[in-house]
Amino acid sequence: MNYQEHKAHGNEPPVQAEEPQVQDDEHRAHESFHTGSQRMIISSPPKSPHANSKLEEVDKVVYSIDSRMIYMESKITSIDSRMLSIDSRMASMDFKLKSMDSKLEELLKNQSFMKNQSGLFQRTFYDKVDTLATNVTSSQTTLETSLFCQLAVQQYQFTTELDMVKMQLAELVDNFKKIGDAKKGEGGQSRPVDVSSRPGGEGSSGGVVHEVEDQSQEEEEEEVHEDTYRVMIEKDLKGANGFEARVV
Repeated sequence: MNYQEHKAHGNEPPVQAEEPQVQDDEHRAHESFHTGSQRMIISSPPKSPHANSKLEEVDKVVYSIDSRMIYMESKITSIDSRMLSIDSRMASMDFKLKSMDSKLEELLKNQSFMKNQSGLFQRTFYDKVDTLATNVTSSQTTLETSLFCQLAVQQYQFTTELDMVKMQLAELVDNFKKIGDAKKGEGGQSRPVDVSSRPGGEGSSGGVVHEVEDQSQEEEEEEVHEDTYRVMIEKDLKGANGFEARVV
């Protein structure tokens, strides 16, 4: 706009009397614009309507430029504040990214440590399981051997005692047989009966016969008892033999 004003002044005719004064005023306005003043101050009022209109145009242009400069400054200030906010946000994001990187690195370290510890625990667990299996197998073998030896010893002792019981029972059976035979031999012999010594004469013969019958009945009862006892002993021997066969 200053270039156009100077061009317009160059095209004006030099016949006017107030032209030096107008040029001086325009020069002052130009200097005031470059020094950053918002409004142009004119020390002396213009003496012609043409100069006054020119000054008003210059004032409008300067005011417009100043307003635009103020607007641009506000925009630049706003942009600067936004840039500062963006810079602060970027700094915060950088800090957060660094924190996340450190945490991620720590997690990776923990993961590798956990893998190593897991492998170590797994190997230790497998070793303990193998040791336990070996101990169980060894203990089972030792227990089976011990039980077999104890069972063999007990079986031998039981067999020996059973043989002794058999021998004792056989001796008892023989003794009972001998006793039974002796009693049978004594019962078969007739004993003399003195009839004359008993009162009653012939009537006493009935008492003698009754006494002989009583003795025969007692002998039969003794034989029945001996036979029953012999059968019981034989059953016991058979049961013992069967149990021995099952044990063997």
